Amino acid sequence: IVWGGADAVINWHTGLAYSARLLSHGPKYGIGVLTAAGLQQSELKRLCKNIVMDVSNWDQKACNNLQALFVEDSIPGSQWERFLDCLYATFQEVFYDALPVRSTDDYVDIVSARELIKAESIVRGGVRLICPVENSWSMAVWSEWKSGLIPSPLCRFLHIIKFSDLSNIVHGLKQEKYWMQTMAYACSESERENVIGMAKVLGLTRICGFGDMILSSSIEPHDGGYDLSQLVNMIAV
Repeated sequence: IVWGGADAVINWHTGLAYSARLLSHGPKYGIGVLTAAGLQQSELKRLCKNIVMDVSNWDQKACNNLQALFVEDSIPGSQWERFLDCLYATFQEVFYDALPVRSTDDYVDIVSARELIKAESIVRGGVRLICPVENSWSMAVWSEWKSGLIPSPLCRFLHIIKFSDLSNIVHGLKQEKYWMQTMAYACSESERENVIGMAKVLGLTRICGFGDMILSSSIEPHDGGYDLSQLVNMIAV
């Protein structure tokens, strides 16, 4: 069983004996879906704390961390700004309660990602960078997004993407099924079936509430299956 980045997984597959069984768990992408009704029905501080913890645990380097948060664009402007302000304050609070251990390369990647987003906002618009001066955490708020996974340097770098309909998310991520793993959501009861249906279409293998993305149980399947069952022989007698 191999756990690691894409290069590590590829290297393990290279030259592997025909009879060998290799189960690989490479990089995965975690998303969140927050509807206008979900925000309205949630206690704001608790919701923000749960979102930030899903980003911050393991400094966002686990396969089930939150990397992209899709937020419905019908949220009124004043409520939207209160939500962003609360996220900002919570990121600050959580960072100083759980300081990360990062390499020089990590900080180079953070600065590079921030500068690319700043350039994007100047040249094309449609994105807003919200972050403290220091490289502790970052939020990139995208009002324009068509498709694909937005590259992330990790280290508490959250992409917030506005959507008007769940079909926008399906269309934008339908080519990225291999990378999908965990989805957290907050919505109304009447929206729940459609949100979970969207997750199934996208190939997500874990669905939970915000705050539970990194709290997977040892008895749950991982990446849609159980490793042990694939490493033993079943004998029919």
